[in-house]
Amino acid sequence: MGTIEERTNENGKKSYRAKVRLRGFPPQSVTFTKKTDAKVWIQQTETEIREGRHFNKAKSKKHTLANVIDNYLEYLEKNNPSRKKDVKTLLCVNPHLGVHV
Repeated sequence: MGTIEERTNENGKKSYRAKVRLRGFPPQSVTFTKKTDAKVWIQQTETEIREGRHFNKAKSKKHTLANVIDNYLEYLEKNNPSRKKDVKTLLCVNPHLGVHV
C-alpha cells in the first residue's frame, strides 16, 4: 500500500515522500517536488512489484558489468577451474581495442 508524506524544509518549500510497502517485499520510497508525481510513482511501483518487474534501481547502480564478470570468474575458479579460461575469453572484450576486464 502506498502513502504520501508531505514535508516542508527550513525554507518553507514542500516535498512529498512516496512510500510503497507490500508484504513480502522491501519497502521503497522516493521524494518528489509534485504530489501528482508521487501518486503516479506509487501506482507504477505497486504494479511493477506485483507483476515481478520492479528492481531496486539504487542497488543495481552500485554494480558494474565488470564487477559481475569478476564475481562470476571468481566463482568459476572455485567451482570449475577448467571452465574459467573459456568463459573469460567469451566475457572479456578484446584487449587490443584498449578495453578489457
